[in-house]
Amino acid sequence: GIVHGRSPYSDRVKATQPAKVFVGTLATRFLVGNRELYMMASVGISVIPEGGNDAESLQLTADLAMYRAKSRKTGFAVFEREFNRRSHERFELANALRTALALNQFEVYYQPLVRLDDQWLIGVEALLRWYHPRLGRIPPHQFIPVAEETGLILEIGEWVLRTACLQGVRWLQEGFPPVRIAVNVSAVQFENPDFEETVARCLETTGFPAGLLELELTERVVMSTPETSAVQMKRLRALGLSIAIDDFGTGYSSLSYLARLPINILKVDRSFVTGLSETSANYLIVKAIMGLAEGLQLLTVAEGIETRAELDLLRDLGCHRGQGYLFARPSSARAISAMFRMP
Repeated sequence: GIVHGRSPYSDRVKATQPAKVFVGTLATRFLVGNRELYMMASVGISVIPEGGNDAESLQLTADLAMYRAKSRKTGFAVFEREFNRRSHERFELANALRTALALNQFEVYYQPLVRLDDQWLIGVEALLRWYHPRLGRIPPHQFIPVAEETGLILEIGEWVLRTACLQGVRWLQEGFPPVRIAVNVSAVQFENPDFEETVARCLETTGFPAGLLELELTERVVMSTPETSAVQMKRLRALGLSIAIDDFGTGYSSLSYLARLPINILKVDRSFVTGLSETSANYLIVKAIMGLAEGLQLLTVAEGIETRAELDLLRDLGCHRGQGYLFARPSSARAISAMFRMP
């Protein structure tokens, strides 16, 4: 929203009043068939003269305020000069993301997943990479939050899923053993009511076997609304795929809820694996996670394995699978194909 200096809402406090009403009105839940859906709104407010004195500047600063409201999930935000520079950078990055989608600047790399008892390659994790023609390689931690705030993550996430499934089909056609492919899912994707349909469509159009697909959800995403998450996860599991809890141990899981979630895999966060030894504090944590997983009949994956000592300890503790620089760095599909051809 843009507020003129002569408007009755030109005062910053007064300008938020209609925004509160608007956001509150839309923040309702409703039923569509047998599905319970939620609607949320984000409002950006720009007041003259702080937000600018012409229509173009005011529109830009209102958009910047809206992005802040989305990122903080506050419903609305008023533009302030102090966050202009940082917000403008994010705004420019959002535009660059739209261009990247249109010009196919994204690429999917794959990090091998191995069976720990014999280090046999059994799968890969699909990882999004972006090479900008002017800015060079942009790390995911810089652009993924912006993609989530703007909603672009829905289109980007579907592209990653489809690309990974198509690559999996190619590997099968080339005669390689069945390769499990893990794909990360953001909170925005998981909470989207059409996500199950998106996954089903990707599996159907690509022909990739659902039994070889794993969707990775972070512990925080799942446990933010565990009951709603369980319903969504059951629908996804019904497609025949597996679900993994990523970065396990860094969130705030309730063990009672964890036991009721339809999951298959726990992925131990790399922060517990790095420097693991029998005398380290993390040793007892990892041991407890392995015991929990065994009790719940879940597979376990350790992330960030970099040394032989870490591998040996994790294997002794009963960890089933692992990934990390000890085995291989994320690589192109062509490089992964070469690994499969190795004797």
